[in-house]
Amino acid sequence: MKIVFRTNAGKNIGLGHLNRCLSIASGFTYYYPNLHLNIFFIVNKEGEAFCESYKTISSEKFDDYDISIIKSLDPDIVFFDSYLATNHYLKLMIKNFFLVLLDDNNLYKKINPRVLINGNIYANRKFYPKYHESTLYLLGPEYLPMKREYWTSFSHDQQIIKPLNKDIFITITSGAADFYRILPKFQKYLKNLDLPINYIIGPAFTDDIVEELSKKKKKNECLIHAPESLKEIILSSAIIISAAGSTVYEVLALNKPIIIFTIAENQEDCALLLKNHNVLFLGNQKQIKWEDLESVVSNLYLNLASYHSKIEHLYSNFDGNGVYRICKCILKKFKDY
Repeated sequence: MKIVFRTNAGKNIGLGHLNRCLSIASGFTYYYPNLHLNIFFIVNKEGEAFCESYKTISSEKFDDYDISIIKSLDPDIVFFDSYLATNHYLKLMIKNFFLVLLDDNNLYKKINPRVLINGNIYANRKFYPKYHESTLYLLGPEYLPMKREYWTSFSHDQQIIKPLNKDIFITITSGAADFYRILPKFQKYLKNLDLPINYIIGPAFTDDIVEELSKKKKKNECLIHAPESLKEIILSSAIIISAAGSTVYEVLALNKPIIIFTIAENQEDCALLLKNHNVLFLGNQKQIKWEDLESVVSNLYLNLASYHSKIEHLYSNFDGNGVYRICKCILKKFKDY
């Protein structure tokens, strides 16, 4: 079976789209080793560096020539994950291939792929009007494509709130990139907080931001550069402060308290839903009250057990089996195709 993933990544885009595709690709090879899979990633040049485990073809535009590249591979299934295509392009994809579309925002309206995936906590059937009965909708955290280290089930009774001590960190991340120089702002406004802080330097951070963080780094601060996994860092943290992207789900899957903010419009739905479930939302990056940040974080840290109890009902939404369910459903749909 031949599977093509068409996506993109980079310093101006982030790695979210690509990481989801990589998770699903690894799911097919892990759960279905007897399928004799031949997997290709068609990505922009900048994204190729993150696809070392797979055959790659570089393509910068979503156009007719790009379609011809995919056609030349004669794929059985094509996954598409990007916000940069046009409806015309996707209609050509649908006409020529068994298309699986990952679309968090119902961006491509009235497009009828064979399968549509949105694993976000806010995704439900109402979010996608019933355009096409033939489309299989895989919506909600049940179909969340998490990284492989989160696939094993995690007992939601295991996590214990540890006593406050200097070995428990606060971890802050903006994701793979930092388009709005958020981490330097956190560093500035938490400079008097007497707690150990991890700052996660994503793989798509620009050099000037890394240099700024390094120059102003204090003894209680640790800069962690492009970690392969955040899992152990999350587990060793008392609080995680994160943009409302995929990291939020990783934190909740590990039963950890989180503070969120948004840096992109496509994070607002997630943030507002979580806010309604008692998660502390600092606001959009333009609206964060930076002068209040230190007291907010300090007060939450001192009342960690109480905050944990307010949001723990969210943890069970994330069981790590989303990739398995996605692969199983798509193969069944393809078999009936």
